[in-house]
Amino acid sequence: MRQFPNKLSDIIDESGQKLHTISKNSGISHTYLTKLIKGNINYPGKDKIASILLSLNYSIGEINDVLADYDYRPLNKKDIPEIKHNNRKRKIEGNTMAFYDHIYFELLLAAMERIGGTKLIVKDRPSSVYMPEDLYLKREFPFEKDGAARDFRIDFTLALIKERKELFLENCENGHRFETFICRRCLEDYLDTHLLPIDQWEEEDEFYQRMTLQYFANFIGSIVRQPHQHLVWIVKRCSYFEFTIQDAEGNSPKICFTGRKPHEYDHKSETMIMEGFTSDAPAVVELYRKEIEYSRSFVDQTIAADYPVNLVSYLVSLFEKKGLGNELTGLYKQSAKKLSFSLF
Repeated sequence: MRQFPNKLSDIIDESGQKLHTISKNSGISHTYLTKLIKGNINYPGKDKIASILLSLNYSIGEINDVLADYDYRPLNKKDIPEIKHNNRKRKIEGNTMAFYDHIYFELLLAAMERIGGTKLIVKDRPSSVYMPEDLYLKREFPFEKDGAARDFRIDFTLALIKERKELFLENCENGHRFETFICRRCLEDYLDTHLLPIDQWEEEDEFYQRMTLQYFANFIGSIVRQPHQHLVWIVKRCSYFEFTIQDAEGNSPKICFTGRKPHEYDHKSETMIMEGFTSDAPAVVELYRKEIEYSRSFVDQTIAADYPVNLVSYLVSLFEKKGLGNELTGLYKQSAKKLSFSLF
């Protein structure tokens, strides 16, 4: 039987992270990791290698290089279910757990969504769960060294997006509450940046302009369909950062702090740069609860009155300025009838 060099064990050792941390971040058991670093596992499973390296923020190309050392072929669509299965075992616990760019962020969002319960959100725009897939991918900047790695990254990202949306719809069906606070200025700046007036559309831009229109239609549709479940407040102050409290009314709420990135840089320069953190430490959770209450005190009461009528009117008015009010209204009414993947 061939003896493979224990490269994965060396990578774990060089990471400086404790096995307990890697286990929580990857979904691979502590027992398996212990056997691995002791040399008791000569040929780790392909999914195990991928999940461990994803937890250390390796790019897909870098993971494929390690897989080659174990005589595995590069990652492909058939590997996705097992990696997702490992991610479902991830434990979001402890004082703070850093997370990074690349696929790691998507894996974390799927794990957070799986927790369920009441969700409190502070953002500059609607949740990305409402984005059509093509629009979501447009905001990504995959940095991979070859086409095969890039193709897998796209396929894997799409699979994680789908999983997140399935979990979101499941949470909706279970009656969980979603409360979102959006800075008015940030929201209007977002639309000014991402949506042109219809008379300025160029043929090559039209597809993504319509995707942005659908994004907001999905968002409004969920509010109109279930206004007591989806509470959205327009706030007259900016929190300067974004975060989510998942299972906010449960026994062990989790914080997901996603930070802010006011400037864009080339993706290569952002490799291994911390994006934010998660935590379930009571003191940290309490700090963010206070931030929620502070945001609540700055809710625009004019828009909040007669909820959701005034909110919908306000959002439609933003699109009317761009000549898209009627189109948005038609789309969100369609979305409100049945929130489903066909509308995402």
